[in-house]
This record gives sequence, structure tokens and C-alpha cells, in this order.
Amino acid sequence: MQVLWNGSKMDTFKLSGGIKQGFLMSSYIFMLCLKRLVHLIQDSIKKGIGIPLKLEGFSPLVSYLCFLDDMVLFFEVFVE
Repeated sequence: MQVLWNGSKMDTFKLSGGIKQGFLMSSYIFMLCLKRLVHLIQDSIKKGIGIPLKLEGFSPLVSYLCFLDDMVLFFEVFVE
């Protein structure tokens, strides 16, 4: 596996053992992945693929809510 760091490729490394609960970096890695997922969701909305929900009246459009280690997605669904 290789990682891009500030646009430069780092040295190749092998994965072993995985990330276990209690690992100090696990929450940081989770937040990085969550941030990327949020960017993908925002891009899909800009492209018109996903339509966020309008809850009521003058409320803002809602497509996701992120909590400590959870995410809730809100999208309109059209069934033909």
C-alpha cells in the first residue's frame, strides 16, 4: 500500500494486523475517512445524483449528520 502525503507518494508498506479498538490512531483514521465520505456526498449533490431533504419551511437542506463515530444519511427517494 502507498499513501499520498501533500501530493507526494510515501514509501510502500504492507498492512498487517489491522486496526483494533483502542488503537490510538483509530479515531483519527476514522475521521479522515469520514471527511472523504462527506466530500463524496457533497460532490454527488452538486452533480445532481443525490437530492438532500428539506425538512420544513425555511430549514436548510440536510443530506447527512455526523456524530462521534456515526453518520446518518438523508436523501429523497423516487420510486417509479
